[in-house]
Amino acid sequence: MRHQKALAIIGAILFIAASGYGQSLGDVAREQRQKQAKDGHAARKVLTNEDLPAAAKPASPTSISTDQHYTAPASPASNDTRAGERWKAMIEMQKNSIASLQSRIDQENSSIHFA
Repeated sequence: MRHQKALAIIGAILFIAASGYGQSLGDVAREQRQKQAKDGHAARKVLTNEDLPAAAKPASPTSISTDQHYTAPASPASNDTRAGERWKAMIEMQKNSIASLQSRIDQENSSIHFA
């Protein structure tokens, strides 16, 4: 009975020690990619964190450059008949800006391929 307990304890210790020395799945995948790259058998491009730029940040609405948007100068309202035309032009520019942003969003969404 003592021998069985001792063998069980030694076996458990050896099992735990052996599992600690195994390669992680990430290491195995990285070695496999490097091996395929050397052989030239890479079937398709796989993006990893190493391929992405370090400072990539998603574009937020506030980070869009101001050259795309028209900012009207602050001026008091006038009774000028051209004021309506100016407002119409400003609205049209805003619509074009929104359409441009929507097309960029659509392009980004179409480029994303979920696994």
